[in-house]
Amino acid sequence: MQQADYLIIGQGIAGSFLSYFLLESGATILVLDNDRNDTPSKVASGMINPVTGRIVATTWMISELMRFAEKTYINAGSMLHENFFVEKNILTIPPTLQMQEALEKRVSEKNTFITGLTTAESRLLSKHFNFYYEPKKIQPAYLVNVQAFLQSWKNYLAEHNCLEKSFFDVDALTLKKEGIVYKNIQAKKIIFCNGIGTFTYQPWKNLPFTITKGEALIAEIEGLDKSYMYKSGNLTIAPWQNDAWWIGSSFEHQFNDALPSENFRSKKEMELKALLKIPFKITGHLASLRPGCIERKPFVGIHPIIPSLAILNGMGTKGCSLAPYFAKQLSDNLIFGKPIEPMANVERFIKVLSRE
Repeated sequence: MQQADYLIIGQGIAGSFLSYFLLESGATILVLDNDRNDTPSKVASGMINPVTGRIVATTWMISELMRFAEKTYINAGSMLHENFFVEKNILTIPPTLQMQEALEKRVSEKNTFITGLTTAESRLLSKHFNFYYEPKKIQPAYLVNVQAFLQSWKNYLAEHNCLEKSFFDVDALTLKKEGIVYKNIQAKKIIFCNGIGTFTYQPWKNLPFTITKGEALIAEIEGLDKSYMYKSGNLTIAPWQNDAWWIGSSFEHQFNDALPSENFRSKKEMELKALLKIPFKITGHLASLRPGCIERKPFVGIHPIIPSLAILNGMGTKGCSLAPYFAKQLSDNLIFGKPIEPMANVERFIKVLSRE
């Protein structure tokens, strides 16, 4: 029987950082991952944007989250001899007068994340983009090379015999009085970080989760400056692998399947043609289903009724900023008994988790 302190299901951004912090704390772990290419973490842009929505509201806890993310990605990169994290500010082009007014209001309030453009930035946008309303800059914003981080961390886990590539079989899980047994693995706790798969398991199925479909295009854009990310309404343009660009995204609550859709592709191509003055070529199309919480806060912590179960999930589109911070919180809770932020602690749903 293989022994571990913690069995982690899923090696997306959440499972990766949880395993990172648990190993750092001296725990023994095993990560179980199915190695699929269409998981939310693997198709994410990697953008950390400090503002959100039509009213350009400051994202929950964002200053603390960004400080922690910067430190954590840099430390992980140093350990793995790679650079996963870079400041890359967003030049945002309001598509409507309403959005321009929202941006102007934030500037007038001295919002620390929204400013006007420099002369050079204005010239850059005028050269490459069509626009009718005055653009602004969102800073600081960051870009995470999620794919490189996940691959490097996968290699690290494999080299240290902490990774098993296989699908999670819920029927092979047995909950014991103290701990769990999964096939030939015995552990103190099993921690669910496996996206939408978490919520098919009976003890978690009553959580108020949502599932949205996200899609993105991959494109070549001739001559566009990669010093920035660009945004116009729901259209986001961010640097991607191999000198390509990530074009997204969508937030579909009603969908027939998890596959890339022609409707999304044609819509985004039309938006790009209207926005860009320079040529582009679509080279790829990605899609994934991602879990979130109706409260727009993650699920973090130990199951309040079944103490051998824990969860780190439901981060929606903000996994790159939320995962490092709350992985550390969960790790410290498991190892040292430190408290978890109450607005994220899964114990807040004890009533629904008590139902059969």
